[in-house]
Amino acid sequence: MASYGGPGKGTSVFLRGANSGHTLVLVDGVRMGSATTGSFDWANLPASAIERIEIVRGPQSGLYGSDAIGGVIQIFTKKGADEPSARAYLEAGGLGSSRASVDVRGGKEGVRYALTAEGYRTRGVSAAANGTEPDSFHTTNWSASLDLPVGDGALHLSGLSTDGTTGLDGGFPFGDVLNYKQRLQQRALRTELEYPVLDAWLMRLRIGRSEDISIGMDPATASNNWRIRTRIDQWAWENQLDFGRLGIVAGVEQYRSYGKNPSQRIDKRMDQTAGFVEIGWHGDLLDATATLRHDRNSLVANKTTYRIGVAAHPSTGLTVFANYGTGFKAPSLNDLYWPASAWSAGNPNLKPESSTGWDAGIRWQQESDWGALTLSATYFRQDIR
Repeated sequence: MASYGGPGKGTSVFLRGANSGHTLVLVDGVRMGSATTGSFDWANLPASAIERIEIVRGPQSGLYGSDAIGGVIQIFTKKGADEPSARAYLEAGGLGSSRASVDVRGGKEGVRYALTAEGYRTRGVSAAANGTEPDSFHTTNWSASLDLPVGDGALHLSGLSTDGTTGLDGGFPFGDVLNYKQRLQQRALRTELEYPVLDAWLMRLRIGRSEDISIGMDPATASNNWRIRTRIDQWAWENQLDFGRLGIVAGVEQYRSYGKNPSQRIDKRMDQTAGFVEIGWHGDLLDATATLRHDRNSLVANKTTYRIGVAAHPSTGLTVFANYGTGFKAPSLNDLYWPASAWSAGNPNLKPESSTGWDAGIRWQQESDWGALTLSATYFRQDIR
C-alpha cells in the first residue's frame, strides 16, 4: 500500500506486482471504482466500519471478471449481532487532528442491525516541498446493515458512504496554490436475497450500486474546477450446489457503468454481462478447483478467462499448492474518454489488457492452546500485456 502525501491523499494497493488498477475491490460484493483514476481510492475508507477484509492473490478473472489481474480485495462492513451493544470513540492529537466514531449493533428474533458513523479532521501539512499552506483534510463516513429472515432464507441490506475533502498543492514547483481543494464522495448500496431452494442448492440474488463523485475546487484557476461522476449499477444471480466432496458455483451478472463530466460535455455508458462456473473437489489429501468465465462488453472486445488450482495435504497442517490462471482489465470510461482537453484525451480505441499468471508454494500451520503459527512461501509469475 502506498500513500502520496498525508491523510486524504491518493492511496493505492499493489498485489503481485500489478498496479492498483489491476486489483478488483468489492464492498459487500459490490464492485467499486474511482471517477478520476479508474481504481478504488482507499484514502477515505473508514476503519471503524470494517468487520473484515479478505484478499485473494493472483489472476481471478475466471470468477470475478475485469480488473482481477493482481487479485481481489473484498471488504465486509460490520453486521448486526444477537445481543445489543454500543460503543463510542474519541481521540485528538497534533496538527489539529481529531476523530470521533459511534458503533451500534444488535438483533432480535432473526433481525440484525448495525450502524457506524465516523468523523475525522486534521490541519495537516503541505505535501509540496516548498509549500506553506497546510493540506487540511476532513471526512464524514457512515455504514449500515440490516438482515431480515425471509422464510428459510434471508434478506441482506447494506450501505456505505464516505465524503472527504482534502487540500491540493497544484503543479507549481515553487509554492502552493492557495485554497485548492478536492472533494471525493464514494457510496455503495446492496440488496441481497439468500435462499435455499433445495438442501444442496443455495441461491443468491444481489442488486447493487456504487457511485463515485470527484469535485475540484479552485477559486483562482478555472481549469482546476471539475465535477466527474461515475456510477456502476450491477446485479448478479449466483447458485451454489453442494454434493459433499463436489461443489459447483454458477451464475450470471451484469454491471452497467455510467460516466458524466458536464464541463467537458461527456456522458457515456458501458455494459458488461458475464456467465461463470466454478467446480471444486475437496478430498482428504487433495483439493482441486477450476473456473471459467465469459464477459461480453458493449464498448470493447469480449474476453474468456479461466483458472485452475490444486492443493495437496501430505500431513496435518502442511499444504502444497499450485495455481494457473488468466486475467484481463477492460478499459474504464476514464481510460476511454478522460481527460478531454486541448493537450490530452482518452482513447476510445483501447483494447482490454490481458494477463497470465501462476504460483506455487508451501504453507505450514500449527495450532495449540497458546495460539496458532503459520509459515508460508510462494513463488509467482505474472505476464501482463
